[in-house]
Amino acid sequence: MPTPIHTSRAARRRWQWAIVIAGAVFLQCVLNGSALIGQTVMLPLGVLAQGRNYLPPDPKAPPVEAAQSVAFSDSVLNYEFSRRFAVEEFRAGRVPMWDPYSYAGVPFTHFGKYSPFNCVYFAFPGPITLAWMHLLKCLVATAGAFAVFRKIVGARFWPAAVGAWCYPLTGYFVLWQSFPISFVVAWYPALLVAVASVVRRSTGLGVIALAAFTTLTVLAGHADVGAQAIVASGLFGVWCLIRRYRSHGRAATLWAAAALTTGWGAGLALSAPYLLPLLEYAKTGQRIALRTAGAEERPPGELLDLLPMLIADWDGSHRTGAAFFANGNQMEGPAGAYVGLLATLAMAPLAWASRRHRALNIFWGITALLGAAWAIGIPGLVDLLRLPGLNMVSHNRFVFVTGFALLALAVTGLNRVWNRWPKWQPWFAAPGVLLAIILLASLARMTSLPANFEDRLLRMPEPEAKLLRAELASIYQLAALVSAIGVVVWVAFALGRAGPRGTRWLAAGMLLELIVWAKGYNPQSDPRLYFPPIAVIERIKEAGNERAVAVLCLPANLTQTLGLRDVRGYDGIDPRPVLEVLDRTREPFDSSPPYARTQSYIPAIQISSEGRLRVPAALSMLNVRYLILPAKLDSATPPVWEAEGYTVYENPAALPRVFVPNKVEVLRDDSAVLEAVAAPEFNPAVVSYVAEPVNVSSHAEGVASVSEMKPTEVVVSVDMKESGIVVLADQWAKGWRAVVDGSDAPIVRVNHALRGVVVPGGTHTIVFRYHPPGLLTGLWLALFGGLGLAFWYIGLRLWPWRGLANVAAMRGPKGK
Repeated sequence: MPTPIHTSRAARRRWQWAIVIAGAVFLQCVLNGSALIGQTVMLPLGVLAQGRNYLPPDPKAPPVEAAQSVAFSDSVLNYEFSRRFAVEEFRAGRVPMWDPYSYAGVPFTHFGKYSPFNCVYFAFPGPITLAWMHLLKCLVATAGAFAVFRKIVGARFWPAAVGAWCYPLTGYFVLWQSFPISFVVAWYPALLVAVASVVRRSTGLGVIALAAFTTLTVLAGHADVGAQAIVASGLFGVWCLIRRYRSHGRAATLWAAAALTTGWGAGLALSAPYLLPLLEYAKTGQRIALRTAGAEERPPGELLDLLPMLIADWDGSHRTGAAFFANGNQMEGPAGAYVGLLATLAMAPLAWASRRHRALNIFWGITALLGAAWAIGIPGLVDLLRLPGLNMVSHNRFVFVTGFALLALAVTGLNRVWNRWPKWQPWFAAPGVLLAIILLASLARMTSLPANFEDRLLRMPEPEAKLLRAELASIYQLAALVSAIGVVVWVAFALGRAGPRGTRWLAAGMLLELIVWAKGYNPQSDPRLYFPPIAVIERIKEAGNERAVAVLCLPANLTQTLGLRDVRGYDGIDPRPVLEVLDRTREPFDSSPPYARTQSYIPAIQISSEGRLRVPAALSMLNVRYLILPAKLDSATPPVWEAEGYTVYENPAALPRVFVPNKVEVLRDDSAVLEAVAAPEFNPAVVSYVAEPVNVSSHAEGVASVSEMKPTEVVVSVDMKESGIVVLADQWAKGWRAVVDGSDAPIVRVNHALRGVVVPGGTHTIVFRYHPPGLLTGLWLALFGGLGLAFWYIGLRLWPWRGLANVAAMRGPKGK
């Protein structure tokens, strides 16, 4: 029976956890209460009203806020459609593996379809669920941070609670609010707690917890940042093992290292069904090819970029009605490490006054430096991160490690002074001086903006420039106020006036600073703006399953609102086969960025001397039947539909979804095939190009049609007069298999990007089925990972050598 003392401790712990969770819920209700009850949507839907993105001009439509930054667009133009497609597939009884709506078909691997956060949406699809997903993410982050501050830092309840409440309000979570990256970072504290638990007691359940949190980190939906989170937890594991070796010797350290390896290995194995197909798809990506060649999407920063880590909006912001004056965008910059000026320069330095935390503080300091290395351009470390292999990762996003390390130091400092401030030491003047410098700089910027700011403001209309000046003034006023409070804190400390009451106010100030900054950063929108139907898209969908391309409107993925199929796409990978074909059909003034080459793709449309519309033959080959434009063309070709500001033209040369070319020619070189496909005289109905010889007649004729179509299965009926090749106008990709009349048949890569099957004369049925490459191996690895965890745990519980592990773990310091 538990003793009264144990019972009271357990009850106190339950109350403490209840207070922490309740506080986190309260703060999210303050920030996002209207979205939680459905009055607003936690998406920047104003993006849809910019230019001709989606919403047509309509005086009767609900008012839309001032233009919102394109930096928010991915949450509207990408992830929302991936969630909706996953819901469609799961409710049809299928696991979403192949997306037929983008890139003429593409593996559906980039999205975190197995993440618990997204599973909430799958169970309850709808815009209101987005706010509840965000709340769940914040609760996971808060709980993990509280566990770190209590179990690893060893802080008192209130300092740990304040730090835990601050964590989901820090820069990374606010800037990346609607992105899967923040889902990944929410699991990071739990990873650290699991690592510490494994090292402390290698025979406990920590190994299973480590495997579970490693799996959840990978499945969150952003493998790039997930790998960074696991690497950061590995650095913490190394630090724990060093401490273990110094206190308990070699045997205990080896047991702990084996347990850590088992936990991480099992976690990666359990996530392999998601991870391996993603890696296979990434190999085909244009972005990966560019990075392999040494391209840097975001070059390293410089030392002055430390300022946005202290004051997130130092260079402006992307919030509605504001502007960001630095290069790139704010969320990709050092502001992701922002935890508040008071936390960084008032509380974090005091962590070094805690003698018992010196070793842990060194670890936090090293990881803070590593996380910010790329963002502030630390020489040597930047060169290291540019090495082959490492250059595949977006190092600018590693600042989440810096942010958490700074917050951990702030909690340690707050804990140190919670009841009594330490004795003044001369080096304590340094953070006070820094705060004074920031105070003076903020006051200076209130009256005189930098030259690059002034230049941009002078080029803007006067009303807009006036509003932006007021917005910038408010940023620097707040920075001056917070830095002045920090100066007062250090002056009070130097004069011996700092005490417990001031500490409580300072803790409240840390939290309030983040709340004020986070409030309203990510715009919330009127639910009526949530993808209202567009008559033009509905008509195209009713006309059949032919593809459509929007030009100068409706960026890639937006046509998915009603299931319209497209050859464009936007998933962060950009598959090369179809991309290389489209690259040779685009206009020279196409402005699509290098990391999203078809998001705003503009095909080279021509008007003939007779006034007829001419579409590149490659698009006709890809079954592009319709072109959607925001205005009429000056041509003799009449539009087929006009509605709500959109005009739709039909491409009469478009081939059906499946077709039979008259002849096949062999071109072994990919570049030669691409040049032939892009040539003005190319006619895909007459000739197709393959890389290897195929056994077909010199002139084939046949009729083919799609009789059944699912994302991962397409059934084609064929009636051939003689042998020929049947071409399905879907992107070629590894994993597709073909069965002709019940017998396996090889799939031929046709015209560089399409799938073809050689069929003899007569009537036949072709079934195309997709099995993601790497999935079967991933399932086996997941099985072995689960079995490995089970054997590890059962072995430690039942086998005789469990006692050896416990003896090694319980040994005292070396030499005793």
